[in-house]
Formats: sequence, structure tokens, C-alpha cells
Amino acid sequence: MDCTFIDQFYTIIERLRRTMMTQPHSENMTKQEFFTMQVIGWLEEHHKKATTARLSQELTVSKSAVSQTVNSLESKGFVRRKLEATDRRQPSVHLTDQGQQALLQEKDTLYHQLFSIFGQMGEEKSRLFLDLLQDFTLLSEQSFQEDKKSQALGS
Repeated sequence: MDCTFIDQFYTIIERLRRTMMTQPHSENMTKQEFFTMQVIGWLEEHHKKATTARLSQELTVSKSAVSQTVNSLESKGFVRRKLEATDRRQPSVHLTDQGQQALLQEKDTLYHQLFSIFGQMGEEKSRLFLDLLQDFTLLSEQSFQEDKKSQALGS
């Protein structure tokens, strides 16, 4: 396989990332706030604690960037911080009822857009696309894990 194949892959992924990042969101929420709220919601659904450190790890952004985003979301009434009796140094972050409602509205808009795109592709191509994307993701995860192990053994 030659490098043009890899270049084409990166070009497509970057175009998709830019397209998804430039989709309009409501005036109430930035894209980073939306992504942060999605992760908080996911962690809550899976009974995991959402701290700024955990959000930083999941979103792959700095803790200070997460803190700024959480501060903004808190000022809008979308999240609240809660001190835990077991560890008062790391408050957990929770969606408020207003935050859950805002997140649902944003997700609904995004889902309608994706539903339209998959509708244009047709069911067969959509299923094939998702199957191939799943395969690619699994192989990527395995490859990156193997690289991490090799680096750890080499150091």
C-alpha cells in the first residue's frame, strides 16, 4: 500500500472532523460544551465519576480547558459540581435537569442530520460503512495498544 492511500485517509478524516465541528449548535452552547456534556452524561449513565481529571482524559484536552468549560456550563445552569465525602479535593460534575434537556435538544438536532445522511446513503451502504468503521476502529485500538506495550518494554 502506498502513501497516497494514507494521505487520502487523513484528508477524508480531516474533512469529516471539520464538517462535524462547523455544524451549527444552539446559541446556548459551544461545541466544546456540547462534547463535555456528552461525556458527563455518558459517565453518569455508566455510574462513573465525572471529575475534571477524568473529563480531561476522555476529551483529550488540558485540565484547565475542562475547568473553563465546566465553569461556563455551571454559569449557564447546565452542570453542578458536588463535593464527595470520600474525596473533597476532586468534586464530581453532574448534569442538571436543564443541562440534560439542553443536551437532548442538541443530540436531537445532530441525530436528524445524521439520519438524513444515512438515508441518502441507503441502508446497505450505511450498514457496510458502519461495519468497516467498526473493524477499522478495533484494528486501530489493537495496533496502538501493541505500540504502547512495545514502547514500555523498550524503555
